Amino acid sequence: MMKRVIISFFFLLGLSGCGSFRNAPWVAYFFQTNEMVESLCPGKDHGYSIYEYTSPFVGLADNEEHLPAHYQILLPPQTDIMKMYERGDNRCFVYSKSRGIAIIQETYSWRKEYENGLNEISMDEAEALLAKVVDITKFKIKDNRHHYLYVDNEIRIVMFNLSENDYHDFVEFPLGNLKIRRRGEIRIR
Repeated sequence: MMKRVIISFFFLLGLSGCGSFRNAPWVAYFFQTNEMVESLCPGKDHGYSIYEYTSPFVGLADNEEHLPAHYQILLPPQTDIMKMYERGDNRCFVYSKSRGIAIIQETYSWRKEYENGLNEISMDEAEALLAKVVDITKFKIKDNRHHYLYVDNEIRIVMFNLSENDYHDFVEFPLGNLKIRRRGEIRIR
């Protein structure tokens, strides 16, 4: 009996060790009142994934309420995600070691720095924006690649280190499927 248990243990250990999780994305879930507020779900068409952020939290200051935006974005194929970084409400999805998409919320910014829409940005601008999400020394922003910034009020989406061939999967398709259900805002109480 003991021998069978030991053999079963090593068999299960061997099976679990053989699975490749190298390309599996890190998925963050947060539970409050049994409600999932953050998810990364596999897509059906072309292997794209839906990232959804729906925070029920309201930040309170002396006489203000800070409401984060609720949004969805369709990301390039899930199996290509190498790493997911996070800092507060900000997220960065890195693909194939260097290229990626970062979502930044600027709900608390008192000044409007960017006009709404899509623009190509410089390497220095991309580095400055990504520093709000990740430790910028973890990967290199390349000068010979394309970097884009999409602004929709308080939401900034940075697409970085892209080649000409990446434009459809990393810019057109995600932005064409971006849904902001409720805009983040600061309200006076």
